[in-house]
Amino acid sequence: MTDDHRLVQIIGTEGARKLVAAFGGENFVVPNCREVYVRFRDQEIRRMRDEGMTTREIADIIEVGERTVRNLVRLTANDA
Repeated sequence: MTDDHRLVQIIGTEGARKLVAAFGGENFVVPNCREVYVRFRDQEIRRMRDEGMTTREIADIIEVGERTVRNLVRLTANDA
């Protein structure tokens, strides 16, 4: 298994080798925790906005579009 293999990128070379040794030939899905990441990202966007950062600054730091930041801030304001 090469270093650029997706499984190696997710869990490392040693972990990938152990999985292949134990489960070689079987199909399984490795979760990527996207939901947890999005919740954390949104929380950080709100915090940065509360601290007075601009939409552009937040978008650059988080590496999302300004529209994503504006939409989240707008939705948060509507919940209040």
